[in-house]
Amino acid sequence: MRGSCGVIGLMDVTLRPGTPGDAEACGAICYRAFKALVEGHGFAPDFASAEVAVGLLSGLLSHPGFLLPTRNAELFRWCLE
Repeated sequence: MRGSCGVIGLMDVTLRPGTPGDAEACGAICYRAFKALVEGHGFAPDFASAEVAVGLLSGLLSHPGFLLPTRNAELFRWCLE
C-alpha cells in the first residue's frame, strides 16, 4: 500500500455511464481536486466555485460515452478523502 492513495482496492473499481444526476457530486470532486492541485503550485483555481464545475460537468455527463469510476456502487473519490 502507498499511504492513503495506495493501489490496494483498485481492482474493486468499475466504470459506469455517468448521468446528469451525477453532476453535483462530480462537480464538487472536480473543484476540490483541481483547486488543491493548482494552489499547491501557486496558481489560481481553474473554476471560480464548485457551482461552475457542476455546470461544466452537467454538459459532459449528458454524453453517453462519459464513464465514472465507482466502487461499491458509489463514486470513487481516490485520494480526495
